[in-house]
Parts: sequence; structure tokens; C-alpha cells
Amino acid sequence: MKKYKNITRLLIICGALLLLVSNGVLAMSAKPEGPKKYIRVAISKDKKSVKLYLKGRYSIYTLHTNELLKDGSNLKIVVYPSAGGIRLGKEDLNVFGIRIATARDASIVIDGRKFRGIMDIIREANGRLLLVNHVDIEEYLCGVLRHEVPHYWPMETLKAQAVVSRTFALYQHINNKEMDYDLTNTAFSQVYGGAAGEKRKTNKAVIETYGEVLTYKGKIFPAYFHACCGGHTQDAGRLWKNDLPVLKGRTCGYCRNTPHYPWKRKVSLWKIRGHLNDNGYKLGKILSIKAVDYDASGRIKNLKVCHSGGEAVVSAYRFRIMVSPTLIKSSKFKIKTKSDYAYFEGKGWGHGVGMCQWGALGMAMKRHKKEDILRFYYPSSEIKNIWSEDANLKLF
Repeated sequence: MKKYKNITRLLIICGALLLLVSNGVLAMSAKPEGPKKYIRVAISKDKKSVKLYLKGRYSIYTLHTNELLKDGSNLKIVVYPSAGGIRLGKEDLNVFGIRIATARDASIVIDGRKFRGIMDIIREANGRLLLVNHVDIEEYLCGVLRHEVPHYWPMETLKAQAVVSRTFALYQHINNKEMDYDLTNTAFSQVYGGAAGEKRKTNKAVIETYGEVLTYKGKIFPAYFHACCGGHTQDAGRLWKNDLPVLKGRTCGYCRNTPHYPWKRKVSLWKIRGHLNDNGYKLGKILSIKAVDYDASGRIKNLKVCHSGGEAVVSAYRFRIMVSPTLIKSSKFKIKTKSDYAYFEGKGWGHGVGMCQWGALGMAMKRHKKEDILRFYYPSSEIKNIWSEDANLKLF
């Protein structure tokens, strides 16, 4: 009888392990292997302090002169900026930046979040801390993908996102080489959750597209993407200086049956006025807000805000960012003002340039492959591997 109880207990444990794997807790049993290309991600800015936990063997160096300051195993400490540089717990260091390296099987935990690679902690001129994670681009993508698209989406959608995110990251890496970092970990760049944010299926998509990026006429371009285009993507040249044929807007019929295709919002005019005034406008009481003109994708170019002190013309793109990009989901909307409120009826979510993620889901559901999805949203683009002999890493 005891024998059968042991077998039953073993089966329960095995079942629990399988559940952990399927839920992504043991996501990194498969890792991207191959040549390394490190990028720099600002994971935190303007911090008064950070809780640092180094699990395993570590070494701490001065940032630019690479002098060893401290090494050992399993350090748990709070890091502060100080008048003379950086304070590790009670120890003042007369340096303005440190670099933390760990053994391969060790980990860096910052404020409860686990990261791979190397971590720089820099005291900035404003007396706050900047944290920059140096991480291999493939491992970076493992920490990005499940935050940008649901891990349970079809594999072809995940693979298309992996190629797009790798392209965007590499473009920023080359473009920002004179800066302190290449990317941030926010929605304005790419959401990066570190090692704790990984899932088995999204990691598989990274591995199966290892090194693949999009190019136009042989060069890397900024492969922008967004959640839902609302039926038509937008020209990049409308918002930024990347007026390329590969980033032109086009009709998309694949995102129609999605949660973000139609949306409605009711926002107080008092709240809108406050957000605009916080960003440099000097508005009196808002009386009305009207669309001035539209672009080819159906998005509003500019809004006219009539207020008690006169009129102001505001870019609809800036208006959305200033008020709230999660509240005003896109600049493709109709607006009415009544009493003390503005009523929005819109379509889509995001800036609308490049790949529509919900559209990519729709294409995969219709059995389109990764290549079809990328060719649709980035016409005339080609997939190249950054490790191939003919790869050209110059920017467009």
C-alpha cells in the first residue's frame, strides 16, 4: 500500500512540474544559443534608491575604469545616490557609476525583478539613479515578447513579433550608440520585464527566428508596431522623420473583430485642460474641441480647442499622449463636447504605424505564415539574419 502511495505522490509532483512548465514558470529550460550581440536597456530612471539582490557569484567594478570594488556571493543591499557618488548600504563609494557582473548561473534582482547579463548603476546629475541592463539581444527578446503579445497567441504571430522587436531593438542600438542606453523598458520603446517575464512559447518564437531582422533595400529600418490599427495603418512620416515606402500606411481588414477596434470614452474638460496646461498650454475654461483635418488613414491631424481665453490648435497625436494614451486609445476618433465633458468614439489602439498586432493575430488565424504577416505590414521588406555573411547593419 505504501508503494502505491509513493507512486501516487510521484505522479502528483510530475503533474505539478508539467503545469509549471505550461504556465511558463520554467520557461527558460530552452535558451537562445549562438553568437552574442549586447544591447543596453534602461530598466529604471530617476530612482531615489534600489533594492539589490545578487544571487550567486558576483563582481562589482567601477563603471569606466573597470577597477574591482567588491566580489563574493549572495549580496542583499540597498543602493543610494550620495553626494560623493554611490552608497552601497553603509559603504560610500567615490564613483558615479558601478558595473555588476555575475556568474552564468547567478542572477541580478532589482526591486524584486530578475535580470540577466550585466547591470550598470549610474548616479546622474540630478542626484538620482539610472539603471542600465546590458543583455544579449536574444535574451532581451525573451523578456520582451510576452509583454508585447499574449504568449498563448498563434506561433506565427509570436514569430512575426520576435522579428519586428529584434529589428526595432537593433535599429535603436545602432542609432543610440552615443547615448547612455539604447532602449527603455516602457511602452514608448518596448516593454521589457527581464528574466522573470519569460514564457516557454514566446521563448520558442525567439529561438526559431534567431538573428532574423527586417531590412529595406538591404538596410535596417525602425520596424514600428502597435496594438490595433482600427482598419488602416498610418504613414510613419506623419509622426516621425522615417518617411520610407516600407512604413507607409495601408488598409487592414484583419483586426476588425478585436476588443480595441471600437472604443468609447467620456473625459471631463477640466481634466483635459489640466493635462494640456501641464504641457505648456495656457488654456482658460474649455468650451469645445473640434477636429481640424484628417490624414489618409482616417486619423485626426489637428484639433482646435476653443476656450475662454481664445483658441489653440493641438496636434491630435500630442493631444492623445498628453491626456493619456491608454484613455484616448488612438487619434482615429470622433469627438463631441457637451456641458463639462468630451465624448470620444474611436477605433484602434496605438500610433498606427507598422505592424498591427491584433491584425497579425487575425492573419495567423487565417493560416498566414510569419513571412506573409511581415510582408503585408512592411511592403518590400526582406528578412535577413544578422549573422549571415551579407548582412548589412547600416541604418536607413
